[in-house]
Amino acid sequence: MAEYISAVPILTARDVVAATGFWVDRLGSTRQFGSAEFAGVTRDAVTVDISRVEEQ
Repeated sequence: MAEYISAVPILTARDVVAATGFWVDRLGSTRQFGSAEFAGVTRDAVTVDISRVEEQ
């Protein structure tokens, strides 16, 4: 059976730009890519994606 070595969680946010800013400015992550709909940040060996939703 194949071994899992990593996973990328996808968090949801009403405002992807603001959420990405929080991860970068407050938590020290690096922005990898992004738009108003979907973004990705990394810090050390961890990657988190952020996806826009209407309601949470």
